Amino acid sequence: MDLHRGHVPERINFSFAPDGSAAACLCMPGPHRVEVESFSFAGPDRTCIRIPVDTTDGSPSFVVPTATGGVLLAKATPDESIEMVLLGPGGSGERPLGRIGCRSLRVWPSPDPDTLAVITSRHQDDDGALWHVTTSGVRHVADLPGLVLVGGGWLDGVGGRFGVNLRDKHGYVTPAVADLSGQVVPLLAPFPRANRLLQLGHPRTILVASDETGEFRLGLGTTGTGELTFPPGLNRIDGTVLPLAADSRSDHIAVHVSHGVRSKVLLYNATDDCCTELELPLGTLAGPAQFGLNGGSAVLRLALCTPARPAHLMTLTLDSSRPAASPSRASSAGPRVRAETFRGPSGNIEALVYGGASLNDATRVLIALHGGPEDAWRPQFDPLLSRLADAGLTVVAPNQRGSTGYGAKHRDAIHGAWGGPDLADVQHLGRTIATTAPAAEMLLYGISYGAYLALLAVGTDPDQWKRCVAVAPFLSGRHLYLDASPSVRQLLDRLGGCTELDDEIGPRDVLRFAPRIAANLLLIHGDQDETVPVEQSRALRDELIRTGRRTGSGFTYLEIPGAGHNPKHDEHGGSVNQLITDFLACGVSPARPLVPLATKA
Repeated sequence: MDLHRGHVPERINFSFAPDGSAAACLCMPGPHRVEVESFSFAGPDRTCIRIPVDTTDGSPSFVVPTATGGVLLAKATPDESIEMVLLGPGGSGERPLGRIGCRSLRVWPSPDPDTLAVITSRHQDDDGALWHVTTSGVRHVADLPGLVLVGGGWLDGVGGRFGVNLRDKHGYVTPAVADLSGQVVPLLAPFPRANRLLQLGHPRTILVASDETGEFRLGLGTTGTGELTFPPGLNRIDGTVLPLAADSRSDHIAVHVSHGVRSKVLLYNATDDCCTELELPLGTLAGPAQFGLNGGSAVLRLALCTPARPAHLMTLTLDSSRPAASPSRASSAGPRVRAETFRGPSGNIEALVYGGASLNDATRVLIALHGGPEDAWRPQFDPLLSRLADAGLTVVAPNQRGSTGYGAKHRDAIHGAWGGPDLADVQHLGRTIATTAPAAEMLLYGISYGAYLALLAVGTDPDQWKRCVAVAPFLSGRHLYLDASPSVRQLLDRLGGCTELDDEIGPRDVLRFAPRIAANLLLIHGDQDETVPVEQSRALRDELIRTGRRTGSGFTYLEIPGAGHNPKHDEHGGSVNQLITDFLACGVSPARPLVPLATKA
């Protein structure tokens, strides 16, 4: 199918069998539809079975492959409990096993063929519990006061000892080990309190994160002893390091390293204290990973999302001198996407660039601004950006100041300064590109916070931009605070979003700049948006009309009944993306609404 048209199947919550011989995930093939996908790698070719899931009695949240070829499914029910359901091999039957009353949980596949999984759960009081799941049902094993759901895993190869992290009354997080008889004891008591067990799943080795010395370090320990070392090769990796899996047949540990838009998977050899980078296409990991075998050859299986494909399984062969992705899984047709670095007014700005051999030759350049603001563009599948690139636009998706993934200084630059350093980056980037491609039309797109930033850009530099699309924008932090939910107000308080800037531009209120906007403007907002209420866009619409702009002539307002904060991802998503593409690529304003517009005042 054409992944850039209509609804794009979304796969989430991947899980692997402990030996890497099977995997499972949840798939949304269409609006209001959920399937379980069960993968087997036992034969020469990968097989996949799709099992429709009835969502009338609960929303699927986790899946785990079982040793018998079935799938263990966790469903969040309306009564705020989690029901565990066993799907037989090939989807043959659905058998309820029991319910767990909890706020959140994690499901861990077991290396013991008689155990379907163990579950760690947290409750309203932040305490937790360990549960044992078999074909006979769900059994409570032990209470885990202060359970931290991040990290943990099996500490043996037979499914008997499970590692967890517990927070004590002083706030310290310490590793502990629980067995299925209900006993919970500290893990390697000599370890200092500054250590936290990371997910690994190796029968002999544990991996911990330590800030005992005041800086973050990764340490390796041996189960059954108090020894802990901090290998130099593991701690000189540049970027954010996340352990993925450990190979019980060797001393290899797979780690994911991310820095900005770039991410990679390294194979760390504990014996030699060195790393080898695995060859991957530009993309973003979409879940865990697991070592396994493929015809006797060692492989690493993982879930990857690329700009050309939504999340999918990939197999990395490890026995060659240059480990690489299986060619049949490595790529798919799609727009060319590359990472580029631009010089900004205060440091570099990294961006993903879709389409176009060179900005020098571009005829239409779109700067796309992400929401958040604590967010970032990643090299993953985006139906709209792909569609825009297919339409001939060169899309530049920058991670301006305020974006995550570049350290605290870059992220915190806009705390108390919304529309300050980030707006300066966008303005500078627009002028730089306009100088590089003087004949190109300059276009803007933004969603949520990015839409707010885009409107500020076209209002403060009106001669720079030809067309602009703003999806679910707000007018300013102060305006949003008046209409916002408690959770959004907490975000505004935490990030200083209501602080007014006192500089040559003045307060960053979109209404102040509305009369100066010269770009052809398309505003889109869902009338059921609970994050940025639709009243924000309605007020801007009214102000534009008051200042002489006429709807349908250089300004179009599209309000979508029933849509939430991101109308591009609901049941109208394909049509909304096409409207945006037609507008940005050709200047074609919607001749009529996608659906009848709301008539609320």
